[in-house]
Amino acid sequence: MSRQRIENSFRATALRLGCGSVRGFDAEGICTIAFGAKGVPSVHLVLDDENGCLDIFSEIGFVPAGRESLYRDLLRENLFCARTKGAAFAVDDRSGAVILQRTVDVARLDDEGEFLAGAIVAFVSVSI
Repeated sequence: MSRQRIENSFRATALRLGCGSVRGFDAEGICTIAFGAKGVPSVHLVLDDENGCLDIFSEIGFVPAGRESLYRDLLRENLFCARTKGAAFAVDDRSGAVILQRTVDVARLDDEGEFLAGAIVAFVSVSI
């Protein structure tokens, strides 16, 4: 699937969800939806051409000084991805950000944005 077709699916998804702001792929290959609602993080998509997948991620916070309890909570939520609806929590060592991420197969994307909208709704429900 071409980058343009994926971006079109992303825009259709944003329209379907009534999102406040949509930016196409930037120079780093990241496409972003900003929901504009307080407490709802922006959702970023990164196309992995080599593996035919789309990585969805959001920064949902930062690792605090007393990080052990946060790590325990994140690991508990990650167990079998049961509470994260297929997504997983991670920590970005460079920034200290807590990331929620999920990977989807680009072959499942449709021009109407239906599949991706459902995936993003489930994803955002975990992140807030």
